[in-house]
Amino acid sequence: MKPIPILAGTVALLVCVIAGDYLSHDFEPASVEELQAAIAGGSPCVKQKLTDANRMSREISRRDIGSVQVLCVKIDRQSAAFSTAKR
Repeated sequence: MKPIPILAGTVALLVCVIAGDYLSHDFEPASVEELQAAIAGGSPCVKQKLTDANRMSREISRRDIGSVQVLCVKIDRQSAAFSTAKR
């Protein structure tokens, strides 16, 4: 057997294991402290969306918190535009 294909296969397997472990971290349930920190950030949108998810008995992952925070930046800006618009 040639050592190069075996070495390449071993390296590829190691990369997959490390990447899989890194990616699985995002899908783990968020801790109480992580949820409290996200809600304490001051965004009413984040608080509402996470409260709704909790009310529907959904498990909130770390990835969910990040996605909600990114989405709510846009929603909070829109909300600010409407609240400052003159009628």
